[in-house]
Amino acid sequence: MNQLFEYVGFVKSLMGSHPDGSYDDVTGHLVAGRIPDGPVRAMVDEARVHKRYARTYEDLMARARRMHEDYEKKLARMDGERRGGGG
Repeated sequence: MNQLFEYVGFVKSLMGSHPDGSYDDVTGHLVAGRIPDGPVRAMVDEARVHKRYARTYEDLMARARRMHEDYEKKLARMDGERRGGGG
């Protein structure tokens, strides 16, 4: 977590140097195999206040699957509306 905080600070120091100038905030994500209860969990929970997040690989995969399912449902609905409205 300390390395994540340091890296986010480093990236923030570079934000003003981007030619597009389109970045105004930085978040940090740490992917872990597991996040144990106790002091580590407390550190992860406290880091959220500063937009630093630790997630397990399984959590990220579950989130990606849900987002893809939502996308597929919307796509199917749009396709049905297109077919029903254009025929």
